[in-house]
Amino acid sequence: MKNLKPFFFVAMLVGLISSQVLQSNAQSANTNQIGLRLGRFSGISFSHVGSKNVGVEADLLANYQVDWAMISVLAEKHIPLRQGFVFCFGGGGFFAGDHNYPYPPDEPYNWKSTIGIEGMLGFDYYFKDVPLNAGIDLRPRFSFFAEPYWPWDVAISLHYVF
Repeated sequence: MKNLKPFFFVAMLVGLISSQVLQSNAQSANTNQIGLRLGRFSGISFSHVGSKNVGVEADLLANYQVDWAMISVLAEKHIPLRQGFVFCFGGGGFFAGDHNYPYPPDEPYNWKSTIGIEGMLGFDYYFKDVPLNAGIDLRPRFSFFAEPYWPWDVAISLHYVF
């Protein structure tokens, strides 16, 4: 019986978590969201979450400290935790360009560009009776062709939900 205690503990923990997930109202399902993302890369964000809490997010972002602009597309899974709170994770890719790339004065202006992959891990809170959500996320990035000026990005976001 002593050897079964860890098994019962894990079974109870899984049961508790799954009951919380099943009872919670998935406020992110079947929504479109548009808003702002403020972090190392800031900009406009659009997200669509389908009926199975799987979504896609597209962002147009810029970092003026290192003069980079980026288009990012992510596939995401949303897991409702408690009323209003949602855990999300996912991954995708990005295309970025340096719009102020240093160049010698006698050469024409050129862009430095790169593509890469990124992950996403975050939490959202959906306000009750108000079509807004606030979130925080962490995005690790790997660039295939450029120096990693920004391998980690933490940001907060505010979205209008419709």
